[in-house]
Amino acid sequence: MVDDAVAFVAVLLWLTTAVESASVLRRRHREPALDMLLVTFGLLAITATFFVPAVHLAVGRVTGVANIGEPIARTALLGAAWSVQIMLHRLGDQGAAGLRFGRRGLVLGAFVVALWACFLAAPVDTPTARFTRDYGHEPAVAAYLVVSLAYLWLALIDVIRGTMRYGRAAQRPLALALRLIGLGCWLGLGYVAVKAVFVVMLVAGRGSADGGIESTISRLLAVAGGLLVIIGSALPYLAHRAGAARTWIVTYRNLQRLYRLWELMYCAEAGFALDPPGSRLVDVFRLRDLDLRLYRRVIEIRDGYLALAPYLPPGVSLPARPDDEQSEVLAILAAVANKREGRIAHAQPRSKPASSTLADDVDHLARVSRLLPRSPRHHLAVTARPAIGENPPSHPTPRTTT
Repeated sequence: MVDDAVAFVAVLLWLTTAVESASVLRRRHREPALDMLLVTFGLLAITATFFVPAVHLAVGRVTGVANIGEPIARTALLGAAWSVQIMLHRLGDQGAAGLRFGRRGLVLGAFVVALWACFLAAPVDTPTARFTRDYGHEPAVAAYLVVSLAYLWLALIDVIRGTMRYGRAAQRPLALALRLIGLGCWLGLGYVAVKAVFVVMLVAGRGSADGGIESTISRLLAVAGGLLVIIGSALPYLAHRAGAARTWIVTYRNLQRLYRLWELMYCAEAGFALDPPGSRLVDVFRLRDLDLRLYRRVIEIRDGYLALAPYLPPGVSLPARPDDEQSEVLAILAAVANKREGRIAHAQPRSKPASSTLADDVDHLARVSRLLPRSPRHHLAVTARPAIGENPPSHPTPRTTT
């Protein structure tokens, strides 16, 4: 079950890496901190993949080098710990970043060289899915594990300090993201502590019976810590995307709310719209350039108001009374009917003054649109017919001579 959890985390990390790669490719300007976030996700994905027992054993069979997946996974893990440090320092101290990054890179390189030297010197010729339990008593393997755990310990302490320092000044959701990363690093320290205690027990000859417990606890700590780091690292991006999605939904909804009034304006004064309405169904499935279309729709409705203003009944303007959308709807429909019959009522056109913001204007016009007949085209066709009880216009019958 724990191995399945490790495999799940590996898949999740690869998916996160793919999404973050697409985001990096779409950016117009480089953002060093986010670039290091992509590196972190990629290295953690490699680590989790090679810690899956099936992958670990398969790589050994393919390469012919038993247990080669173990140092690959730990090298990627050390690299991920280094990249998280770089990411945090680039967030808070970009000016002095160069020297610090170089020093950290040298330290990482020294630990990686020592890690591989210990592994190559260790007698680990038999493949195993539980490397620490089966070989931890060997001095070279113990040194190999100590090198890995020592660098991981130092890196996690540095990351925790960074999350605490930058988290105090950060705003949401970055502050929450840093706290989650810090909590994940604390679980990582728990993983290091469990591994270190077990290695000491193995060297002392007292840990072989507890290998299953150690493996379960350490892997659970690693999985939980990794998930927290993933969530914390992805949280700012997810929050940004959620905000963009919320804005898109609001804009799309406003476009649909204004459609009825916009269609009525077009039917009454054809030609004012740059992109005339086709059908409601077509408009529903037009999902691009929403901001531009919403802005243009408001402007075109206002142009329709100007075109109808001379046809308003005497003493009526738009709106008929402030904050009275029902009266405004009646005034609009009366102006539409007068225009179709050619009855000009005002010498000077009048229009509703623009609201203070576009959002206010959209909200007001949407309330007006909601009160209109459901089909403006049908309404105009009905208003063009004689009213009930009204005599149709008479035409003189030509006289004939006999």
